[in-house]
Amino acid sequence: MAADVNSYDAWFRAQVQEAFDDPSPATPHAKAMQDAQALIEARRQQKS
Repeated sequence: MAADVNSYDAWFRAQVQEAFDDPSPATPHAKAMQDAQALIEARRQQKS
């Protein structure tokens, strides 16, 4: 179990570092929330 935790921790830290190193412009919070809400709504429509 500890190996899984250590593996996940290493993976997570690498993902965070990759995001920090990404030179592309940041996405504004409002845009990220708008995109997330659109995805949620699309899934709701698929289930109906």
